[in-house]
Amino acid sequence: MKGAFEELKVEADENRFEQELIFYMEKLDISEEICRLKNHLQYFKETLTTERQAAKESDLKEKENSLGERTKEIGKQEINIEARKSAVRTEESRIRQKDKDLNREREDIKRREKIAKKDVNEAERVKEKFEKKNSEIQSKEKELKDLEADLKERKRIINQKERKSKKTFERAEKIDEEIKEKEKKFEEERAEIEQKLKEKIEEYDRKLADIEEIKNTADAVKFDKSEEGKDAKIVVQEAIRQAKKLSEDKAKEFDELQEKYCKGTFAGFATPLIEIDTSFEELKEQMEQIKEHAEGSGYLEILQSFLDKIEDYFLEAEKSKKVLGFSSTYRNIIFGLATCKNYELLLEILNNWGGEQEEDNEESEEDYEKTAVAKAMKTSKSIQQEIYEKNQGLDLVLVGDLTGSMASYHQLLKDKFKDLCKELFPMIKNLKIGIVFYLDHDSHLPYVTKVCKLTKDVEALQYFIESVPVATVGNSTFDEAVEDAFNDVVNMNWREIGNRSVVLFGDAKPHEPENCPNRYDYFHLTKRMFNDKIVVNSVFCGGRYGDEQLQKLEDVDVADFSESVSRLGHPNFFSWVANVTGGMIIGVEQIDDLIDIIMAAAAKDAGNLEEFEKKLKLKAPSKLKLIDIAKKSQRRIAHQKRKLLK
Repeated sequence: MKGAFEELKVEADENRFEQELIFYMEKLDISEEICRLKNHLQYFKETLTTERQAAKESDLKEKENSLGERTKEIGKQEINIEARKSAVRTEESRIRQKDKDLNREREDIKRREKIAKKDVNEAERVKEKFEKKNSEIQSKEKELKDLEADLKERKRIINQKERKSKKTFERAEKIDEEIKEKEKKFEEERAEIEQKLKEKIEEYDRKLADIEEIKNTADAVKFDKSEEGKDAKIVVQEAIRQAKKLSEDKAKEFDELQEKYCKGTFAGFATPLIEIDTSFEELKEQMEQIKEHAEGSGYLEILQSFLDKIEDYFLEAEKSKKVLGFSSTYRNIIFGLATCKNYELLLEILNNWGGEQEEDNEESEEDYEKTAVAKAMKTSKSIQQEIYEKNQGLDLVLVGDLTGSMASYHQLLKDKFKDLCKELFPMIKNLKIGIVFYLDHDSHLPYVTKVCKLTKDVEALQYFIESVPVATVGNSTFDEAVEDAFNDVVNMNWREIGNRSVVLFGDAKPHEPENCPNRYDYFHLTKRMFNDKIVVNSVFCGGRYGDEQLQKLEDVDVADFSESVSRLGHPNFFSWVANVTGGMIIGVEQIDDLIDIIMAAAAKDAGNLEEFEKKLKLKAPSKLKLIDIAKKSQRRIAHQKRKLLK
């Protein structure tokens, strides 16, 4: 473009020069000069044309060279472009495949996000539960620290009392040695007296023989009428009189010996039989009480040596009594009672170590020993009373049907159980609760029975209720595994001391023994529950039956197992099991009634019915009919007791 512009510029300059030259020539009118100049101009034009042509050819040649190079470059670029197009097509194919993979991955991510969201929700729930448990653990740790501090303080007191108790035991050992010395002396005196008694008996036998000889002599002269015979008779009569007098004296002496031997008037030798019998019965009673206490306290293995020693003395005393060895009998009785006292003394010392605080650290050793001995001399009944008061309470077992028709009752327990416990535990001292849920024996059902042992742990009970499922499919029979639940109730971890109560709620009767795979017989299991002092309160959930109507369906007396029952109807079974064990039978009108029924049954069987009645009067007067039903149940039991007493 720059060369073309230069050419146009030169051409324009030439035209302008030519025009100016013609203009001047016309003015000067110089022909020759004009001619010369024209020639010169013509030469200049030709030269310029030649140069221009040469320049154009050179320029064209350069352009051709440039175009050739550009053509080669463009060819290379086209090859590169084709290669790039191929690479692009390959990349596009890879990208399309990658897009498909990404789409699948996105779908997978969405699915995982849903799962993760559920997991997060579950984790949050678990975290919340964990935090709750953690706070409970921290509170328990604090309690444990407090207890540890308390134990340290008690240990310090124990160490102090242990030193005093050692001195007490040393003194007891000295007393024991003194007793053994007295026993040894007693045995020596007893042997000496027995020897003297034996000699007296032999002398008495000889006198009796002499009297018999005199009697024979008198018989021989009885009918002699001569003077000599009369004299002899007088002599014989005097001899007989003297013999009778001697015989009476000896008889009196033996009567005294018999009195001394049998009734204990001979000091240091004999004891009255009535006292031996009384002491023997006392030893037997104390031995049984101590054994019961050891078993109930859970220290049977630790205290077994005491029990074995007491039992050995008792058996030896019983053995000697059977062969009339009264001295040996009484000696073993004394040893046995002394061992019982030692047992009480040991318990008193242990109780002081573990439970009492020193009221006066400056108390003298003599005063302490007097106090310990005085407490140890108390009867074992005080120990039994203490154990009874500590352990008495109510064991309450809820027995529930969880087949499909009872799902709403299961949900009620899930929602209201903790509220129920908040009412029951403050009202009933030393309460424990257990649960038995049952379905049926069909193989497609998840279980037959599920058991939660008696406990005070409300959280564990709530977890059990929530974790046990309701049957989502029906069972193959109209009956249900109530008999298996009764077997679990019989084998529940009942306490030895306290009241036992069952609340049974369901809508179907148990199987007959021949239809139960385990051959459980609900009649015999019910009888066993009654014999174990378990009261069954039944709640029939299978229809609208009035309470009076249910009561009269199977109106049997309490403890009336004289006739076996079988093939009862559903409501009839619930009526019979409550009446025969002394419980109450109630029909549910509304599902929520179950909570109030459980509370009424527990209050009745724990002896807290009056307190529960006061609460109902304030909070729910419409529920007071439960109190009337519970009181009727109590009156039936009282009536049965009066019959038994008569």
